[in-house]
Amino acid sequence: MKKMKILASLGLSLAIAFVGVNPSVYAAETKPTTEVITETSDIYSKEGDLIGSVAKTHTVKIIEATEGSTTTVTTTRDFTLLPEYENVESYKTIFQDDSTTSEIFYNNLNHKILVNDEELNIEDLNAVTNPLISPLQDTGGVTWLSHYYSTNDLSSYVFTGYQSMNYNWIGNNNSHGEPEGAHVYKSGVKPSNTWFPTTKNAVDLFSHSYADFRQAQYVMYAEAIGSGWTGAILLWSGWGWVAAGGAVSVLAGITINSFNTAKNDMQKAYTYMVKL
Repeated sequence: MKKMKILASLGLSLAIAFVGVNPSVYAAETKPTTEVITETSDIYSKEGDLIGSVAKTHTVKIIEATEGSTTTVTTTRDFTLLPEYENVESYKTIFQDDSTTSEIFYNNLNHKILVNDEELNIEDLNAVTNPLISPLQDTGGVTWLSHYYSTNDLSSYVFTGYQSMNYNWIGNNNSHGEPEGAHVYKSGVKPSNTWFPTTKNAVDLFSHSYADFRQAQYVMYAEAIGSGWTGAILLWSGWGWVAAGGAVSVLAGITINSFNTAKNDMQKAYTYMVKL
C-alpha cells in the first residue's frame, strides 16, 4: 500500500455567498448573519498521483443579542475518489462524506466561551512538549497527537496516538491543542496486518484535517490583522476572535469547527489503532 499524503492548497480562494435569514428574532437580538463558504482541495498520493478530491462547505450563522453572540457552524465534507480507488475498502471506509456542527456562545459580560456547552478555560493553560521522531522512510500524522512511522526497510511500523484532544489551542502560547484521553502504542505492525491500510489512511486523513484547521487559523489571523484586531487576536485570545465581529467572527467559527472535524478524525484513527 502506498503511503497517503493529502495536500491542502494554501492558496485556496474562499467563495463567500450571503443567503437569506429569518427575520423572526427576539427584540434584543440583531438580525442573524448567515454566510456559506466553500473550498475544494485535491488528494494526492506520496508519489504525486491524484487520488481524488474533497469539497468542504462551511455554513456560518451568527446571532448577536444583549447577553452575547451565538455562532453556529456546520461543515460538510464531500469526498470524491477516482474510480481506481473508490472500491478499495481501506480508502472508501475512511474517506466518507461527513458533517460537523459547533455552537459557540460568547458571553459579553464575563468573556466566557462555550463550545457545544463546554466552557473553555483560556486563562490557565500549559504548553505541550512535542516529542520528536527521527526522520524515517515512511511517517505520517502529527507526532504528539496521532502518528505512525516505519523501520528503514518498511518491514514494520509503529502506530501511536491519543483518543482525543482538547481546546487548549485557544489559550496563550499554544497554537495546536493538547492530547487527552486514552493512549495507544502499537509496535512491530506488519503491512500484512488486516487493519494496517485502513489505520494508515485514517491517520493520513487526520493529518489533512489538522492541516485544514491550522490553515483556517492563518486565514483568521490575516483577516484580524487587516481589521485592526492585532492585540487579543495574536495573543491567542479566543474571546477576542469571537468578539471581533464581522469576518473575523465568521472565520473564528470556521477555525473552531475545523478543529472539531480534526478531532473527530483523530478519534477515528485511535479506534483503528486499537484494532491493530
